[in-house]
Amino acid sequence: MIAFAMMAGALLLYSSLFPSRPQGPPRRPTLAVTETGTTPAAPRERATPEATATGTEGRPDRRVFGTAHAGSATQPQVFDLPDYRAVIDPVGGRITSWVLKRFTDAAEQRADIVPSAVSGLLVASILTGGEDLDLSRTVFDVTTHAVGAPQGLTLTSRDTTGVDVRLDYEFPGSGSYSARLRILVGSAASDNRASFLRLSFPQGVAHLERDPKYDRQAAAGVALIGTRTVKHAFGGKQGFGFGSGGGDKGWSEDAEGVVHWAGVRSKYFLAAIMPRGAESEQPGVDGRVGIRRGAGEGYIRTEVLLPLNLSGPTEYVVDLYAGPMDYAELARFKVGLEKARDLGWRWIVPFCKLLIKFFEWVHRAVPNYGLCIIILSVLVKLVFYPLSRKSVESMRDMQRLKPEMERLSEKFKDDPQKKNQATLELYKKHKVNPLGGCLPIVVQMPVFIALYNVLNSAVELRKAPFFLWIGDLSAPDRVGAVAGLPIHMMPLIMAGTMVWQQKLTPAAGDPQQQKMMPIMMPIMMLFFFYTMPSGLVLYWTT
Repeated sequence: MIAFAMMAGALLLYSSLFPSRPQGPPRRPTLAVTETGTTPAAPRERATPEATATGTEGRPDRRVFGTAHAGSATQPQVFDLPDYRAVIDPVGGRITSWVLKRFTDAAEQRADIVPSAVSGLLVASILTGGEDLDLSRTVFDVTTHAVGAPQGLTLTSRDTTGVDVRLDYEFPGSGSYSARLRILVGSAASDNRASFLRLSFPQGVAHLERDPKYDRQAAAGVALIGTRTVKHAFGGKQGFGFGSGGGDKGWSEDAEGVVHWAGVRSKYFLAAIMPRGAESEQPGVDGRVGIRRGAGEGYIRTEVLLPLNLSGPTEYVVDLYAGPMDYAELARFKVGLEKARDLGWRWIVPFCKLLIKFFEWVHRAVPNYGLCIIILSVLVKLVFYPLSRKSVESMRDMQRLKPEMERLSEKFKDDPQKKNQATLELYKKHKVNPLGGCLPIVVQMPVFIALYNVLNSAVELRKAPFFLWIGDLSAPDRVGAVAGLPIHMMPLIMAGTMVWQQKLTPAAGDPQQQKMMPIMMPIMMLFFFYTMPSGLVLYWTT
């Protein structure tokens, strides 16, 4: 325990001496396909019509769809929906802005989930005959939807070889963080080699938290392929849950199968696509998902490859979601998108779902999430009160038998087997279960773990105030600093209540341990909880 306390102290000291510095916006590379996969190319600003036709150095650098011509609409198209405001750039057909109206970023401005207007949120390209047909610099012809139809626009372009591409965006009129994209590609094969439509999130989603480390630690590429949920975090497959894993080496993971959805996430927000066949409208299509992070890059990108017909047009319908990881909102799509939210081990998930429903029900009656946490904690303690009481009674029974057990230890100190037999007979005579003190705690652990997982990922707690100095239940409750060390009140209150509770708890065993436990355990928990969100500390304190 001393070793644990020293390690926690070293971590706390390191974080105070070397605080994480807010990073500027990431580099904005475009993507180029090579024989070894996707690699970052040199940064490039928004394409102009001249660059579209001739490339950045006055000569064609790659095969490009479409050319600028008189009458081409290059002004961004704005769609103002109840929950978000989307901007579509006719150059590349990119989503250059997706502002969530009910959320704010670190600067308290409306949160834009798009990390870079240059690369956009979702990028489409075509791989045919081993060649990358670049759409990012294509100037599309724009047709807005007629009055009375769903809001949206249709973008069309034709390659110099006669291949047609149509992107049809539809935005719902009701409250939702989703849109629908219909993609039609004409015969894209220049030879008999396979052709694919590639949809990618080139730079993940924007980091919106005050402390960027929370987004980096939770950032991941996620997908549901068949029945398998794939999650690769910042450090790669083996680094899930550890934001610094993998260092600057970079990594790449690929999987094939029926793609139900794929995307990228931060701590509280998700951008994902859900492809389906245009004719069957059934969710899920055969494809390949790649999740990767380039060496030195501070973001994760996810791409989906969908096969194109070798002869004749191919059409896909893709539902796009870009918003908070609200469990009910994600479950509404009925494709398992709610699995993108991390609720822990599979056997814990049912408890988490039950607690999420209960948490939502309590909040309908009590609008303050801090009070909801207290009420939920108290109700859980009441439900498990019989087990807790049984645990305390068992510890008291063991304490009463302590003199008898010490006498048996002295009597049979040279014969452990007889000592164990005599101890069991003593338990049987006084009807004491030696495991009675810990079994009730073990039974409660799934609920405690589920509560921890739910509160740790609850977007509802993001920037939700409680009272007095606690203005954000999703962040530590900092009230000041001493010599650069931040002062968080809730962990100190938690440690104080633990000391008080330990002194009230009947103890049995080694007297030296009885003297150390009331101090060592609170100190260790103080270090573990010191930088955790105040909502979690409030739950544990209660």
